[in-house]
Amino acid sequence: MADIPVCWRCGRGLEDLNLPFGRLDECPECRSQLHVCRMCIFFDPAAIKECREDDADEVRGKERANFCDYFQANSNAFDESIAAADRDASEQLEQLFGDKSPAKGKSNKGKSHKGKSKKKKKSSGKKANKPVSDPSPEDLFKK
Repeated sequence: MADIPVCWRCGRGLEDLNLPFGRLDECPECRSQLHVCRMCIFFDPAAIKECREDDADEVRGKERANFCDYFQANSNAFDESIAAADRDASEQLEQLFGDKSPAKGKSNKGKSHKGKSKKKKKSSGKKANKPVSDPSPEDLFKK
């Protein structure tokens, strides 16, 4: 029996997806694209262009879907150390900025912005009555 590929980002088994993966196939768990260099058996960070297939064109975005004809799904693509580093970074961001849900945390930026725009409207209301015209060349050179 062939090895069942797992998602390169979250490690979920992908037995319910058809092989070979299509260019736009995504992991049902984390929604990561699957036809990516990081998911390929030829991916090697130590190799030139990070690929052991000599004839493959260079792909710069190793975590984005591509059109490589040499792609073959790797059942060992998941790396727990990389996933742990991603989780740690996410936790640090949440500690710095709080919950990432905008609905829970209300900021004062909207209130202060509205207040400023009201002031601008009041002061610009007087100017709005004047007809708008292009300045004359003499007006441009006055100090």
